Amino acid sequence: MSCYCDFNGPNVFEEIRHVARKQHKCYECGEPINKGDTYYRISGMWESSWNHFKHCDCCHEEVMVLREKNVCYEYGNINEQYAELWRWQKL
Repeated sequence: MSCYCDFNGPNVFEEIRHVARKQHKCYECGEPINKGDTYYRISGMWESSWNHFKHCDCCHEEVMVLREKNVCYEYGNINEQYAELWRWQKL
């Protein structure tokens, strides 16, 4: 099953798990990613411009559920889209 998205996906995409060497901020929930914590760095080219996002492990788990359920998602709205799945009891 594939999803229908009203926004374009990336032309180039990379997702790497890192161990933080300094404090970062999760792009989705805004919580700190502390030194020593694992996090995911997402890099991609959307419509000819590069973007980079950092996700804490918790928010990355939500991304993985959305992918598994073939739900279209947009970085910066992951938590809302995940909550929408719960609201409609699709999990």
